[in-house]
Amino acid sequence: MAQHPAVLQALNPLLGIGFLIHGGAAGFLVLGGVFLCVTGAEALYADMGHVGARPIRLAWYGLVLPSLVLNYAGQGAILLARGIERGEYLLPFMPARIPGSMVALATVATIIASQAIITGAFSMTRQAIQLGWCRVCTSRKLHRRVMAKSMSAQ
Repeated sequence: MAQHPAVLQALNPLLGIGFLIHGGAAGFLVLGGVFLCVTGAEALYADMGHVGARPIRLAWYGLVLPSLVLNYAGQGAILLARGIERGEYLLPFMPARIPGSMVALATVATIIASQAIITGAFSMTRQAIQLGWCRVCTSRKLHRRVMAKSMSAQ
């Protein structure tokens, strides 16, 4: 990063907005990636909601955000230094002998993320019930099932 400090310009939101406006299809695809990241973070925070806001903020600003900035800025600097062709962004960072392992790792990460979304949905529903925002009734016909009338199709 010391040789290519321009990668830190990626932190400027005005450049991101300009890319979105003038980037055409590429800007639209990047926006889709941003939405995926946001929904993943939302599921993570919903899953961690019982921890409290202060520890989450402390972990985010003290560890996660600096780590992500250093990681992505370092990858950008490596790409600029090597002169990698357009579209070949992942392969230069992956040894040639482990593509199967990377697929397995991505699959496991997807499973973990989907579990976090499910857990987060249940956690948010439970909180809505506790706050009285969602009425709940039990059914004698459906043993051990709880129905939320406001969430059920009628």
